[in-house]
Amino acid sequence: MSIKTIKEHFHVITGGPGVGKTTLIKSLHDCGFRIVDEDARRIIKNEMQAKGEGLPWKSKQRYAALMLQASIESFLAVVASRESNPTFFDRGLLDAICYMRMEQMPISEEVIELTKKYVYDTDVFMLPP
Repeated sequence: MSIKTIKEHFHVITGGPGVGKTTLIKSLHDCGFRIVDEDARRIIKNEMQAKGEGLPWKSKQRYAALMLQASIESFLAVVASRESNPTFFDRGLLDAICYMRMEQMPISEEVIELTKKYVYDTDVFMLPP
């Protein structure tokens, strides 16, 4: 049995590098909103410290797998908190899948199913270049 988790108050802020996502997220935090930092930065920092392979310039596949895992963990952590106020995510699960597509990696049916299971609000804030 599949559990579908839809959170109408989970908002994703996305866009290309350097367009101001993190600055906007920090401003929202300063205004009292709950935020979830970008997983990619944490993954890269952790992998560099551990001399790991999950870096986009070493193993794109491992990096993508870590991104998927971290996105789900971030989502579930907010679900577990039972927070009902708006939460803003600095990127989300679909960003990891877009990375995979951009790098021409195969996207399994299992990964597609994740997008049906972990659903953010349908309003996504996409910052322009």
